[in-house]
Amino acid sequence: MTVTTQNRKLGLSQLRQLYLLRTITIVGIITVIVFAHQVLTISLPLTKLAIIIIALLFFNAVAWLRIKNGNQHVGNLEFFTHLCIDTFFFVILLFLTGGAANPFGLIFLIPIIISATVLPGTFTWVLASIAISCYSLLVLIYSPSHNMGMMHGDDGSFGLHVLGMWIGFVFGTLIVAFFVTRLGRQLHEQQTQLHLAHQQAIRDKQLIALGTLAASTAHEINTPLGSVALIAQEIFEETNSDQTREGISIIKQQVARCKQALSNLSSYAGELNVEGGCIQSVDQFLNLLITDWRERRPDAKLEFNIENSTPAPSILADDSLRHAINNVLDNAADVSPEELTVTLSWDNNSIILAIYDEGPGLGGETIDSLGKKPYSNKQTGMGLGLFLAHAVVKRFDGQLSMHNRDDSGGIVTRIELPISKNL
Repeated sequence: MTVTTQNRKLGLSQLRQLYLLRTITIVGIITVIVFAHQVLTISLPLTKLAIIIIALLFFNAVAWLRIKNGNQHVGNLEFFTHLCIDTFFFVILLFLTGGAANPFGLIFLIPIIISATVLPGTFTWVLASIAISCYSLLVLIYSPSHNMGMMHGDDGSFGLHVLGMWIGFVFGTLIVAFFVTRLGRQLHEQQTQLHLAHQQAIRDKQLIALGTLAASTAHEINTPLGSVALIAQEIFEETNSDQTREGISIIKQQVARCKQALSNLSSYAGELNVEGGCIQSVDQFLNLLITDWRERRPDAKLEFNIENSTPAPSILADDSLRHAINNVLDNAADVSPEELTVTLSWDNNSIILAIYDEGPGLGGETIDSLGKKPYSNKQTGMGLGLFLAHAVVKRFDGQLSMHNRDDSGGIVTRIELPISKNL
């Protein structure tokens, strides 16, 4: 499920809840009007109230059709518009039923509470300002219903009563807008942190499984390699042919290289902390790494540029970081062996390594998923190179990002590592 799909479903869910709450509110308003008219014998402008309620029902039906369609994104502005329209309907209803003297004036708080819960703070404060302005107008200009005054008394204390209701409403609105907005923001931040922690736990679990598998595979392969080395040594000692001895020597060298690679794999497979390595200037570290890489990949053409003229900062030259950068270079060379550019730069806080290739590029969803799960566009690839490179860079508190180039095609892979002040 993409982020856009999640946002669309979340917006429709919020609108559906607002639709249900509006329906309950309409039923409650009708019940109160009937009770006030029939039981309390309060004279009300029933025709005007009926028109307003019918209009509110029509607007709620439009919201229901919007929910039923369900294939378009419900944005914050659209949701905020719904709350504003509800607020204006409440203003008209209160104006026709006693204005600020109506004891149900706190109905204004319903849209504000909803906004503070699901919308950014800016929308909530705008809606709170609208509600306070409308309620203030009801205090100054309102249409008192007949017999409404008898509920409060006809002496001069009624003015103080209305003033007190206005102060209470303004104070309550500000409190709700302030505290509920903060609560909603904190809940959103907690949900985001929990989601990131869940993703990190999944990646850690995958890395541990990969490390365990790598160590087990290295142990199993080491035994037959030992047998091959032993047989090659026996053939080398028994043969008198120089040509055969030369071929056996090559076999022994390759076997020794494989055993060394397996030994290195076993030594740090599954490790979750940066261990070992030495302190080295980043330009020296990259120069040595690229020199070794060019010997290993003579088919690729790589141009390496250092953009800074100031002294290079130091870095922990860890084997895992060296393997991670090699994996990124290998992937870039596989899709763009004819032209590959690497640039190194730094500032006071970070080291930036950018790798430019001329390959076909990647889709947006593919780029978003890189580092979160293994991915490969090669028929024989396992998709572990970039996945492990992301994990290694993250252990150094760095970031690895990829995006398509806009000018000539291909991908820019950017590795950003923080400069440690303790090195």
